[in-house]
Amino acid sequence: YQRRVHGHLEERPFIPENVRPLEVVQGPGEIIFVPAGWWHSVLNLDITVCCTQNFVNVNNVKDVARSIAQCRRKWSGVFEERLRASHPELFTDGTLDACFNGSG
Repeated sequence: YQRRVHGHLEERPFIPENVRPLEVVQGPGEIIFVPAGWWHSVLNLDITVCCTQNFVNVNNVKDVARSIAQCRRKWSGVFEERLRASHPELFTDGTLDACFNGSG
């Protein structure tokens, strides 16, 4: 990891600071929040316990539906079916239909 990331950056000093990767070392008892959609990589330096949670709510359901329809076609139908059954109100304006069929 160190050689790949740091070597890559040293060879490309023209990469602007605002798009370079962030590197942190998390100490015992500390928590790191990674916002939805952020690409990230983890290198465990010691024995580690990790708890991660990805969730869908009314604020991100359209983004999740769009992503699943594009990248996870096998899951798309199941997700749409279950979401429609449990939360039909989310489909009233047609936006989610467009997300699932690839036009939204």
